[in-house]
Amino acid sequence: MRHLVSALCFFVFLSCKNNKADIDKTDNKDQESSKNKISKKAGDDFKSAPIDFLEEKYKRNGYSLPDYSPTFPTYSFSDKQLGIFSVSYIGKSELIQNYWNVSNLKGFFSQFQDINQASGNSKLINDKVSQILKHKTNDYFIIADFLPKESIKYFDDGSGDFELKKDAHTYFYIYENDKWVFIKKLLTNKIDKEGISLYNDLLLNDKVKLTTPISEKFLGQFEVGTKAN
Repeated sequence: MRHLVSALCFFVFLSCKNNKADIDKTDNKDQESSKNKISKKAGDDFKSAPIDFLEEKYKRNGYSLPDYSPTFPTYSFSDKQLGIFSVSYIGKSELIQNYWNVSNLKGFFSQFQDINQASGNSKLINDKVSQILKHKTNDYFIIADFLPKESIKYFDDGSGDFELKKDAHTYFYIYENDKWVFIKKLLTNKIDKEGISLYNDLLLNDKVKLTTPISEKFLGQFEVGTKAN
């Protein structure tokens, strides 16, 4: 498989690989629509999102949880006339991000007796994740990372295999106030962060509340001591 892409896009995209046949197939109407929409944006270097990444037709394969610790909900889509993109839901605080840590005894995975078996059940994961995001969307930053077709040297509709150009760029957007806001573009082969670190360090900067709040019932129960040297 000739996937030459950043670690983030590589693993997020492969996380949906079990259903790849569906991801890579769109009907002629959708393909033509995508082609027309993206062609209108090509001249502005994708500083404006070429499509609405949240449209339901792009979620046809459901949510998945990529192999990171902590992981996070995401879905991916590819189209030869458009390119490849993933939409990820990143917790707005360290506490929410840690909810998706497989070792968190009170987190998402605590509801499963056999984590490995549950993780392999794509429908189960999608249903559980969908319920959480349906009621708690405001707890998450919604980030799209987009590889336009102009960045792709080779793309196979059947297998989903692709190869990127050496100067390929990944474009990042955040969904705010009911619209996609451009964050930045990065040379794909120079992206040296992945998973939560990419979002926290490179994209969200100081947006994430990285200090886990102390539960009110514990306040006042801690004693701080100092020791003279």
